[in-house]
Amino acid sequence: MKKLWFLACLFLLGCQHTAKTPTQAYSFHMEASPFFPKEWTHAFKTPESDVEYAVHTETLFDSNDIAAINPIHTENGAALLFSLPEGSQIKLLKLTAQNVGKKLLLIEKDKVVGFHFVEKPIGDGKLVVYMEVPDEQIQQWAQSH
Repeated sequence: MKKLWFLACLFLLGCQHTAKTPTQAYSFHMEASPFFPKEWTHAFKTPESDVEYAVHTETLFDSNDIAAINPIHTENGAALLFSLPEGSQIKLLKLTAQNVGKKLLLIEKDKVVGFHFVEKPIGDGKLVVYMEVPDEQIQQWAQSH
């Protein structure tokens, strides 16, 4: 009888329905390698320059994984500095170590709105993203997200 009760409880717990989480405001995805199967990738375009990227469908980070966003100026122009919390920093380090030479793409509303070219592993959780929006809108983008 105890086994039957235990199995019934397991069944009921397994059948519980949980609501889907709302779609995230933005997400980060790795640029896909050319040899990836098509079902693992999705094509996204940039809104300004109309460049198309094959992007790995797995979301690496989303808006819930970001601790802070700050506009910055670099030698390459205006950008956003995304700061990841301590728990996500190790994941970023591993991903960037494995994907040197690729772009980490920022996707919003099915468009590539920014990118980080992975030159080396990132160990401090600070991700500089060059945006595909006019420089004067970068501050506004950071504040609205």
